[in-house]
Amino acid sequence: MSGFSGVVSASKIYCSGDDRRTATWFGVDGGRVTAVGEGQPPSTAPSMHFDGVVLPGLIDAHVHMTTTGLYDRGLDLRECRSVDELLGVIREAGSDKQWVIAGNFDPGRNTEKAMPTRQLLDSVAPDCNLLVSRADGHSCSLNTRALETVSLPKDTPGIDIAPDGSPSGILSNMANYETRKRFFGALPVEEVSAAQQHACEIALTRGVTSVHEMAGGSFMGDKDFEVLMSSVDSYPIHVLPYLATFDIGKVSSHNLGCIGGDLFLDGSIGSKTAAMSLPYENEAGQGTLYHSDEAIIRFFVDAARAGLQAGVHAIGDAAIEQAIRCMEESVIRLGPEAALSARTVGNRIEHFECVSDEQLDRAAALGVIPSVQPMFDAYWGGPEGMYAERLGSRAAGMNPFSKMIQRGMPVAGGSDSTVTPLDPFLGMAAAMGHYREDFRVGFDEALAMFTTWAARAGMDQERGCIKEGALADFCVLAVDPAMLSSEELGRTKVRETWVGGIRKWSSAKPEHDD
Repeated sequence: MSGFSGVVSASKIYCSGDDRRTATWFGVDGGRVTAVGEGQPPSTAPSMHFDGVVLPGLIDAHVHMTTTGLYDRGLDLRECRSVDELLGVIREAGSDKQWVIAGNFDPGRNTEKAMPTRQLLDSVAPDCNLLVSRADGHSCSLNTRALETVSLPKDTPGIDIAPDGSPSGILSNMANYETRKRFFGALPVEEVSAAQQHACEIALTRGVTSVHEMAGGSFMGDKDFEVLMSSVDSYPIHVLPYLATFDIGKVSSHNLGCIGGDLFLDGSIGSKTAAMSLPYENEAGQGTLYHSDEAIIRFFVDAARAGLQAGVHAIGDAAIEQAIRCMEESVIRLGPEAALSARTVGNRIEHFECVSDEQLDRAAALGVIPSVQPMFDAYWGGPEGMYAERLGSRAAGMNPFSKMIQRGMPVAGGSDSTVTPLDPFLGMAAAMGHYREDFRVGFDEALAMFTTWAARAGMDQERGCIKEGALADFCVLAVDPAMLSSEELGRTKVRETWVGGIRKWSSAKPEHDD
């Protein structure tokens, strides 16, 4: 497949987010940028001019490709605002499949503020194994047949019990994760591959040329990772896999330079499984830490000795504290030279939501790269939001994006799709429009979150910018996004998306250019 060679010009070209450089043209040859300049472009043929604005190819630093594709091609419950509406969607869709997965249901945004019980699911789908996933993926509901098929041990943490003493069908904690692994493990390989390919197509429509895929682990088991590694070279965008495992050998056998990613230290706030130092509002529980300190310390030490970047999922302040505490201890055990090497690579903390100023200082000193999802604040932040409902006054300090940047941290932006849509423009708008004005970021910083800083989080020096030697990944817009309000930015449309000098998507011509 050959790409464009020549000069690309536009009304304005944003070369990157963090250095604020702009241009009016750049040269492309062999899929890479050869030169960047202002003013009149060289009289080189062929040339290609866009009457609009060009951005570097956008990067989503936290995606779940399989569920993104599955839900978009099947049962997506994101718009359901009641359990009755959810049941109607499932009833109308029908299915002759044995394993049916519906996702993106958010109880916090519907009238009942509850997940459906197995009896309700039985009323619309009694004859298949049905799983309804909460939007955050940390809890789910099963119909009776699925509950019997999965056959979890009765003492599995997270099995909700109804007033009559029987399982309600609602699962969280380990019961949710074990169920999800069995469900996704039962899907045909072809269905998983098609879902991942579809996720790439969604990404291209939003100007995304690279994603950091959070594969395997408690959400999926190994199937999605195995399918990904067998197909990744054929996908139309760059995919960087992060496997949620402690198994250094498995990652090294695939020649990956990173490990962990969405390796859960805790759960989520919506499912009340995020590990907090104090109880949830009007609740006895404080969430759960899933691993011992020693296991996490060994993980960071072993990853550093193998030359791997390590990442963990930590949302609650107790989980963030565990991550930082264990990184600090790993530095002591590694010794100065190995510790410096690990700091240069930069370990990641995914989500990093309930973080204190003191924790920010310690994380910055360790070279931690925060991987954040700004749309979480747009969905659940604010004094009337789900976070405030769960955490009370503590919710006011969540997602302090500006504070991270002030400490020199390269804040990588992502969607956690399907939790929020795979759309960096929504993410940038949310970072700029944080409900707390002092936590907001400017446009240049928001762009950097989904370009240069996201590339830094992925140890990638070839993407996230338009500079000499970089891959010619870019997207084309009709308007200058810096001139838009945060609300307008969230509605931005992409005209074209190019990967390595090849046009992969166009609003006028959706099919790929060969």
